[in-house]
Amino acid sequence: MPDDFVIHKGAFLGFRLFEVGDEIDLARAEQLLAGGTARARPRRERSHALEIPNPPLALPLGRRRIEVGGVGLEVDLEARVFDFGVVSLRALVPCAVPVALEDVVGLADDLYESPALLSLARAEVEALMERLGPAVRRAHRWEVNEEYTVLFVESLAGPGGGEATASELLADGRGLVRLLLGERSTPAIAKSEREDVLEKTFSYQERDLVAADWNSAFVLEPSGSRDVPDLLEFATAQLLEMRYYDMLLDRELVRFYAEISGGRRGLLSLFLGRYGRLSREMTRLVVEMAEFSERVENAVKIVGDFYLARVYMGAVRRFRIPVWQQGIERKQALLGQAYGLLKTDLDTRRTLSLELLVAALILVELLFLLRT
Repeated sequence: MPDDFVIHKGAFLGFRLFEVGDEIDLARAEQLLAGGTARARPRRERSHALEIPNPPLALPLGRRRIEVGGVGLEVDLEARVFDFGVVSLRALVPCAVPVALEDVVGLADDLYESPALLSLARAEVEALMERLGPAVRRAHRWEVNEEYTVLFVESLAGPGGGEATASELLADGRGLVRLLLGERSTPAIAKSEREDVLEKTFSYQERDLVAADWNSAFVLEPSGSRDVPDLLEFATAQLLEMRYYDMLLDRELVRFYAEISGGRRGLLSLFLGRYGRLSREMTRLVVEMAEFSERVENAVKIVGDFYLARVYMGAVRRFRIPVWQQGIERKQALLGQAYGLLKTDLDTRRTLSLELLVAALILVELLFLLRT
């Protein structure tokens, strides 16, 4: 695609998200951070189609310098703290303008999986967690993280030199697809792949556009509102949370099944041993999973079919969050079944043991009477 589209104002927003605890008390976090924070709420017109009961806490962290693709870059950092236990570190990387859309593909590719940006984000989150410690319930660290990058453009010139439109950008789509994929090579991308990448595109007016892929997005927003990147970050945080609890359920189910099927089954184990402990642990996990599902499901409520709501739901489907949610629900059901089987087995064995004990006492009493 020729260099028809030229960015006159734009920046990359690189998100790196980490699972840090079961829950974060945002009110307590605001106190610990002692000012400089704000609640990140959608501000765009008609944003009332989305309800966020407990908006994330936004904290500017200042400017840092990193090397990306062999080039030193100045980036502005901001942390977002979500009540369901996720911290996002966002880095703003301005585009050197004016620049052709085609010419930022290389920078996009470097940013998508930048080790330097990830290392910086980890260090900043670790430092932040030292300050937030008392506000985090059951803090933990998970080695897996989520990455998402948005090219946020406020001014884009089209082929004729005027403001670009969504129709013009999507008419061919090759340059936009290469940008979203970070595809530097010149061979043409197959039509089926282009259609898949551009499956989720949205426009409210003719001169704005959202194209959201699995790990990147292009947002053209002349108003400068960052509600769309904020919602994409929110959906990515929910995806990370789903992945974490899916992993947790996998791990716990394997452990529970191993403990149920293995080990000794003595009489004392029914009352004092590992079966009682295992039953309590399974009960705790069932309750925790119910709390987790409620927190994530209620994090964002859709109360209308306006633009931001459609963008958010499109991102949720693109990230396959419903598939992760179904998997978690299926494993929760398996956990409930395992708990039910364990409880039934415990109750049956305890009842049988008590009946045998009563029978033994009656037999001893009869023998005693016969002796006397």
